[in-house]
Amino acid sequence: MTLLIINSLIETLIAWAHHTVNFWWGCTMVSAECQGCYVEEAMTKKHLNFNVVRLTSPAQWDKPYRLNHSAAQLGKCGLVFTCSYSDFFHKAADRCRSKAWQIIRECTNLVWIILTKRPERINECLPDDWGNGYPNVWLGTTVGVKDSYPRLDHLRAIPCALRIISIEPLLQSLDDIDLTGFSWLLVGGMSGPTWEQNRMEIRWAAELYEKSRAYPNLAYFYKQSSAYRSECGIDGLGRYLNMLDDDGTFALIREVPPTPIPMLPLSINKGHRFTDEQWKRYHTTNSSTNGSESAFSPESLVQIQDASQEVAK
Repeated sequence: MTLLIINSLIETLIAWAHHTVNFWWGCTMVSAECQGCYVEEAMTKKHLNFNVVRLTSPAQWDKPYRLNHSAAQLGKCGLVFTCSYSDFFHKAADRCRSKAWQIIRECTNLVWIILTKRPERINECLPDDWGNGYPNVWLGTTVGVKDSYPRLDHLRAIPCALRIISIEPLLQSLDDIDLTGFSWLLVGGMSGPTWEQNRMEIRWAAELYEKSRAYPNLAYFYKQSSAYRSECGIDGLGRYLNMLDDDGTFALIREVPPTPIPMLPLSINKGHRFTDEQWKRYHTTNSSTNGSESAFSPESLVQIQDASQEVAK
């Protein structure tokens, strides 16, 4: 019975979460990190307009209560990636967010991980009783290029239980990033059809790992290397740093911050490791770039912004 309850809370391929809950679907692109968005690809396959934010079914809104009950039975908490198919702070969802906050507030055996590319909107979207933050809500923002550094200051200004930087996709070296005020780094390369022209260099992830060691309370989670499918090359950073586990395999560098109450087991081995041949090809390709950046360019960001402005009209 206990095993069945635990398994009911591990229903996502995302290695740093037990589950996803989507109150709404759809989004609009705002920055370079939006390139190759997996949500746009998934919604297009379902013949849905990615640029229209729409509510999900009542079953999706009831789902957190089931998950919360299962975790509470064990005296544990589960990590929930909130709005993985949208942005929780998207303006188009303003009229629906109060109900979502109510569910989040009531489901205290779930730790709600809310990642956004719109941290400048957080303050105006918080519930009246937010105070210094709900203890079961971790707020994060996406920073995969240096142009997104201002998001860090926006998030630092918000009181909350824990702050996250989602550095996925990592599109260039962020060796001068300021990690002050954050407790979790989620790092990974781009997946999807544009992964090759936006291939992450493992050394960029290594720079962040070494930088994070200067912060005693900062956990580092290496999610994936660049590949068409997500959760591939999960041992890329361990290989690059030549770090081995006790069994002789290359280490998975996947740290998780302490949770408000004990956490359910997390499948940190989730994903695909490099074979020696795959690693050789990936690492050789990185080295052949002679330290150049990915295919990201300011022009690509302008195109994304133009497209979003067209949608807004």
